[in-house]
Amino acid sequence: MFNRALIALFILLPLECYGAFQSVSYNADVASLVSEVNQATLTGYLNKLTGQAQITVGGSNYTLSSRATNSGTQITRATQWAYEHCAAYGWTVQYENWSDGGYSNRNVICTKTGTTYPTSEVVLGAHIDSFWPGADDDGSGTALLMHLVEILGSEDFKRTVEIVFFTGEEEGLYGSAAYVFNAAEPYAMVVFDVIGYDSTTDSLFTVGTGSPGTHTANANDAAIGGMFQDALSEYSISGTAVINSSFSSDYTTDIFSLWGDGSTKGAVQVNEDLNSMTPYYHGANDTVANMDLPQVVNITKAAVVVVANIAEYESGGAPPASGTAKTSTGALNISTGGMVLQ
Repeated sequence: MFNRALIALFILLPLECYGAFQSVSYNADVASLVSEVNQATLTGYLNKLTGQAQITVGGSNYTLSSRATNSGTQITRATQWAYEHCAAYGWTVQYENWSDGGYSNRNVICTKTGTTYPTSEVVLGAHIDSFWPGADDDGSGTALLMHLVEILGSEDFKRTVEIVFFTGEEEGLYGSAAYVFNAAEPYAMVVFDVIGYDSTTDSLFTVGTGSPGTHTANANDAAIGGMFQDALSEYSISGTAVINSSFSSDYTTDIFSLWGDGSTKGAVQVNEDLNSMTPYYHGANDTVANMDLPQVVNITKAAVVVVANIAEYESGGAPPASGTAKTSTGALNISTGGMVLQ
């Protein structure tokens, strides 16, 4: 999480254009996907992201010692690990190179093309860069995405599902700014950042739908917030989702890149309860041991329901393909194009 306080056609279906969402209702096939969310698996990803276990990249084992955007080999290995993970589960993968603010790096974009509306994209994002060791910020959101890649890899959706691992968040949302600059506005976007701390053990988390001066929450944003609330009740998931339409710009995440670009469709960010936020973020004690892992489990389960709902899950998808990976070449020089970066 980038803390400013710390760093001073489809004519027949108009709903495709205006982002009308269907409500969440219980579905046994979606419940089966939810049941695949596993705390041990999430912990395994977190241990690898924080250097407590090795990652495998290009057939060799490595131990990460940093995920800073400017850490060179370390962040390169982290992003390659995410790339290879997505490809292994049948996603089409590409790097998106960016250069901005004196920094250069790459995002990892993993795509599962929709069967009916291939140009209607449901985007899930988190930032893989961090202050070290960055377990909660944002190993938690990154681990959630890694697990979703695994769970959803063999499934089909009417809309395209895109999972994006951003870099450059801590320096100024540079990776997500590049993504928004290059991509068409998604049908919906959800960013997960700092979701793994629950000091009051009430399983409360926040769904941010707007921020004064940057983005006024609209009905589509509120609808996605409501989906998280309904996911908890319909699927008996522990937790309370609180919708916040006046999210403080002191705590900006990658969703601000889309909000600042004038989003009119559904775009939200998911965080732990920022009224009792982890005291460890951006510090050496942001470790797995200082996280509340059931919180990550609950939010991951809710995320499965929400993406299945928005992207319109088609039960019993085909087995994953071998993975046709592609890489973009050449760094992109990105301007923010009028975005408000807090």
